[in-house]
Amino acid sequence: MVEKKDKYQRSQELWKKVGEIGNRQDKETFPSGKWRRGMDNKKIKKLAKKEKGMRGVPAKKIKSMAKWIELQEEKNKVAKKAERLEQEAVDEVIESVDVVCATNSTAGSELMEDKDFDVAVVDEATQATEPSCLIPITHTKKVIMAGDHKQLPPTILNQEAKERGLEETLFERMLEVHSSDIKEMLEKQYRMNTDIMDFSSEEFYDGQLEAADGVGGHKLRFSQEPSSELMAEVLNPEDVVVFLDSKGNWPERSRAGSNSKENEKEAEMVEEIVEECMDIGFNPADIGVISPYDDQVELLNSKLDIKDLEIKTVDGFQGREKEIIILSFVRSNEGGNIGFLEDLRRLNVSITRARKKLIMVGDSTTLKKNETYERLIKYVEDRGKVIDLS
Repeated sequence: MVEKKDKYQRSQELWKKVGEIGNRQDKETFPSGKWRRGMDNKKIKKLAKKEKGMRGVPAKKIKSMAKWIELQEEKNKVAKKAERLEQEAVDEVIESVDVVCATNSTAGSELMEDKDFDVAVVDEATQATEPSCLIPITHTKKVIMAGDHKQLPPTILNQEAKERGLEETLFERMLEVHSSDIKEMLEKQYRMNTDIMDFSSEEFYDGQLEAADGVGGHKLRFSQEPSSELMAEVLNPEDVVVFLDSKGNWPERSRAGSNSKENEKEAEMVEEIVEECMDIGFNPADIGVISPYDDQVELLNSKLDIKDLEIKTVDGFQGREKEIIILSFVRSNEGGNIGFLEDLRRLNVSITRARKKLIMVGDSTTLKKNETYERLIKYVEDRGKVIDLS
């Protein structure tokens, strides 16, 4: 939009002229310390006019330096005009529209300097740090923050920053200060079958979620029958949520030198399910594979090198959706240690990415050490299908 403006096009002609002046400068003597010898620009120009040399610098060199200085002054003048025209072109564009979309950081750039708006809407505000949210807020007197603090927080890599509270967002702090006085719950969702939705609704949103018309009852459809009895159970459209239970028989493992986890048998089961989905007609782009652990994601990617099939960590699927989601929990150990699966926001994100089918693979004996996961497995027993793999 800016490039179409007459002022912007004129600015580009001026920048071209700046380049041409620079080429002319290259033929003259740059007034470096070697030749300047304590003389300021004014002195050099004065001597050049009188065609005199000074301090061992010949008149010819001084004249060439004076020419370089004059060209630099001309270049600065033209560049300043080009910058002004560019900014005016930007201003014209911004003033001519009702809505400007930008990142939090860009809201603080020169492009937006001295620009004020009636309203600032900060989307995905629960994934933005508080300092970054303050940037757009300075441009307005009314702020609307949209986000879900029951899902993933901002990604903070620095441990000290985490400990000092940078993970707590302005969104959360405003809720703590003002509670329900400033909050509006968006209750209608447009993604999930109700059998997928209801656990998250009860566990995280006080049962307030409801499905939009035409969404709550949608299910998988396929014409070709699955190749095995197990796959027929797993992919039965009537069982929208399925939990494949290894019951402690598929232990997790750690690679040498890695803090992450992987589970070979779970990966093999996920591989079998994905291939079966494709065999009965599903597009790889409609299938998503999620695991909370980087090493498991890497293992799955090595087994399933399929174009358009997305295999990612929970963080990689935030804000995304697929017809079918296959979730590998990985953790299976005698101590019942589920590690950072205890961050229930990750669970909430994982299980709500699916539109029509949610397939979970895990070890109930380990996961049930946590009350929320115990309720999840009980929920699947009531509303879907738990399949014993032992």
